[in-house]
Amino acid sequence: MGIKLKITNGYLKFKQGNRFLNTRACIKGAVACILGILNTRSAISVKIIQMNLFLGVISYFLMVLSAMMAINLVKLSENQFPAEYVSKKRIKQLLGLFFVISFVLTIIQVSLYGLTLLIHVVLVLLGILWIILGIISIKKDYSFLFQSIILSLTFSLGLFYGAVLNSRLSLIFIYYLVIAIFFLQLAREITKKMKSSSLEEKMVEKSQVQLPIPFHDFAKTSKFLILVQGVALIFIILPIFTPLLTRFLYLIVIVINSILLIITILITLQQVKRQQFSKKLNSLLKLEIFLQLLAMLLASV
Repeated sequence: MGIKLKITNGYLKFKQGNRFLNTRACIKGAVACILGILNTRSAISVKIIQMNLFLGVISYFLMVLSAMMAINLVKLSENQFPAEYVSKKRIKQLLGLFFVISFVLTIIQVSLYGLTLLIHVVLVLLGILWIILGIISIKKDYSFLFQSIILSLTFSLGLFYGAVLNSRLSLIFIYYLVIAIFFLQLAREITKKMKSSSLEEKMVEKSQVQLPIPFHDFAKTSKFLILVQGVALIFIILPIFTPLLTRFLYLIVIVINSILLIITILITLQQVKRQQFSKKLNSLLKLEIFLQLLAMLLASV
């Protein structure tokens, strides 16, 4: 086997492994957890914050990995993985392994620093949530929607988990930010699927295509997308009226992001009228998610 072929095979295996683990979703969840810790660090000792940023973030990263295994169970049922690549038993073992390691890390963290036992409760509830959503997703009619909900939750709940680590759940802006990130990510997942569906339509007769989107109907899905974007817009604005650490810096970015989100809603409205997917939506939502993360980082300064 030549060197070039080895490199190619190695890259393909890496790509397949990365797709299986979905490390991008895990990293996004970890970033959200960091932002949750930083935005609720007021009156918390530096030592505890440092430990939360280390063990807490690793713990949440592993928790998201367990959620990705729940999604992989669905993908396996839809034959998205080669039969020789992985088995249902192996995926269940990995799901349990990642969850157990995450839970053990929190036990160590709580024991060493006397943190709230609520951390354990939240982790258990998250584990149960992934399993329930994964089971529901196996029903093909719900597959895409519930997979999208899992991905959106693993991202947004990172903020909530960061606040739990700091025991600062009384801060209302955390809940606003969790909802904002959840709906922004859900809108992004929907547009990704609509984009792939529109490409499929170009390859076959329109009458033969059943769109793998929430309502199997372009117009209804676009209207649902407008609702999701509208909710996201409301909840990215609401934190301005709460005691953020640095409200002014958050406000600067949010003004820009709100304008972009309004433009996105208007484009989606045009999409409903034209019955044609707009390629701008996907790119705009990616930018809006980035700006929201930037706003939360600046708010923690």
